[in-house]
Amino acid sequence: MKLTRAQYVDNLEQANTASFKPWVYASIACSSIGLGFTSLWCLVMGHTEAFIPPATLDDPFANPRLFFLIGALLCSVFYIAMPGQLRQHDTKLRVILPVLGAVGTVAFALPTQGLLGPSSPIVACGLATVGAIQFWLSARFVLMVARTRGTGATVVCVTGWIIAKLLMIEIIGASPSSTVQIVCAVAAPFLAAALFEISCALMRRAAVLEAGEGAPSRDDSSLADRTVFGVPQRTALHTPPAQGDRVITYLLLFIVAAVLAVMRFVSYLGLWGNTSASIAASSSMLLSVVIPSCIIVLFARYAILLPRHLGLALRFQPALFLTLAGLFAVAMQPYAQGAWLAALSIIVQVSQLFAHLLFWTLIATALDVLSMPSYRTIGVAEAMYAAASIVWVVVLANNPFGLTLAVVFALYLVVVSTLAIIGNLSAREGHRWKTEDEDHERSELPNNEGTEHTRSVREHCLRLAEDSKLSPRETEVFMLLAQGRSHAFIQD
Repeated sequence: MKLTRAQYVDNLEQANTASFKPWVYASIACSSIGLGFTSLWCLVMGHTEAFIPPATLDDPFANPRLFFLIGALLCSVFYIAMPGQLRQHDTKLRVILPVLGAVGTVAFALPTQGLLGPSSPIVACGLATVGAIQFWLSARFVLMVARTRGTGATVVCVTGWIIAKLLMIEIIGASPSSTVQIVCAVAAPFLAAALFEISCALMRRAAVLEAGEGAPSRDDSSLADRTVFGVPQRTALHTPPAQGDRVITYLLLFIVAAVLAVMRFVSYLGLWGNTSASIAASSSMLLSVVIPSCIIVLFARYAILLPRHLGLALRFQPALFLTLAGLFAVAMQPYAQGAWLAALSIIVQVSQLFAHLLFWTLIATALDVLSMPSYRTIGVAEAMYAAASIVWVVVLANNPFGLTLAVVFALYLVVVSTLAIIGNLSAREGHRWKTEDEDHERSELPNNEGTEHTRSVREHCLRLAEDSKLSPRETEVFMLLAQGRSHAFIQD
């Protein structure tokens, strides 16, 4: 029995829904915890007395976070310039880089132990190494989940990441011992790398079980020839995006990266060492973990997942405007006191978490929209964030509040203007598709039995795939070839 186009797509969506078995949930949980360790690694290094020598805090050009961001920027350049080489040497890198991360952590701890001067090139190189490897680890987790389970699973994973980070900060903050803090920071890259391997193994097991159940989204051939870190990738379910969607995605990446950079700068994460006691400060579990966790779950559910079926021009607007609320809180902080000031501080911190979730969700979306290798897509997004963060550290550090406020309002105007441009692009793209549809309706395609209306490329491919009894993987490759995709693109 032949399936209609709607039935075919519905079966694929049901297969993806059914694929969230306990193995998948366990894999996503391990990914969230592993990502939590990457965040804890940086927070301990940047905001505890075990690592921050006071002499480095006076000059923004000597602030440790600047060198950390330079390392992340350099890593993103490698992702952009050499995606194929990174994939090719992944087996070696997954062993070597966590060790280098631990070595860089030790190098940064030497000045506080009196073994090295804070201005030593060894310290700067150690910080840059940590920044590069922290980005490398984070990108691996997100790429694996996004490519194997899609954007929805990525949202769940990053939400869990944020909650795990909040819990870990609360736990490590209870121990003022410098030795414990250093040990935790040195162990963090190894723990994150180990959890990544466990997460991949769990996801591979889930894929094998799913293939054994006859789900239409995978088959034996796809398990062999389409993988990310050895895990079978999901079959694409959507029509390839138009050129306008790609432009919109780049614009969204730009504004979300800028917003995240600013929100982190104005939060306690802004300059390393300027709030060295914040991670160990006593605070209520309710205020520091429970309430932010509940808020971020609601944000993920209603601001990101609920509008995911909308077009790109509208999909992220609710989440983006909620995140921008933190900018208004920044503007009001100097004029607030007491409980009102505490409430505004919480809003700023929660908005920073919103921006964090929105940034990685947009990266997961861009992996499907942009027609370039996955590594390069992530590299472009991280380069935007790292470059913007470096600008804020250099320009706004130790500057009067008025300048910071001017930058915040300028950013708000840039975001609103960019959203207006996105709306205009979306309207023009919709008009173009409407015109093409009208042209199709007026045209006819002759065949042996008479004539029928011309169908879209996707509909023709799905119909031919059904008639030829192609597997899901064969169908996907057939559709990509019909769209003119290169062999390199299909392989990636």
